[in-house]
Amino acid sequence: MGSPDSIRAFSDEFAKSNVELHGLINNAGALFQQEKRTDDGSELSMVVAMGGSYLLTGLMLPLLSKATPKGRVINVSSGGQYLVGLDAADLAGKSRTGANYDGAAAYSYAKRAQVELTKVWADKTHDSGVVFHVMHPVWSLTPGVSSP
Repeated sequence: MGSPDSIRAFSDEFAKSNVELHGLINNAGALFQQEKRTDDGSELSMVVAMGGSYLLTGLMLPLLSKATPKGRVINVSSGGQYLVGLDAADLAGKSRTGANYDGAAAYSYAKRAQVELTKVWADKTHDSGVVFHVMHPVWSLTPGVSSP
């Protein structure tokens, strides 16, 4: 979900399959202890969780709106998103770098942005009939959280 080209290739192949799409679950997330950035300088946790799900959802929306009944999108977030507010001025996380980088915080910002994106999609696509949900599955002790 961190590669727009890969997402577009998947979407193209899926569309060619002529399979009716009833649901899309965006469950991608990445918590990096070491700072990782894309070529344009964007923080990779944000690119994976928010950017990837935004692109994939946008590409799949025409298929979801053709489904009978209309499709559903579920964005899987994290309770970590409750720890931060939306930093709309710095979605790419460019101010959180070097000594200011915290992998858990970057993950939390990415999941907060994903929650807000779900609201935007729901408003923007209301007339399409596609329904959007966001959910937090459960607190779990993952390697990313348990690492120092």
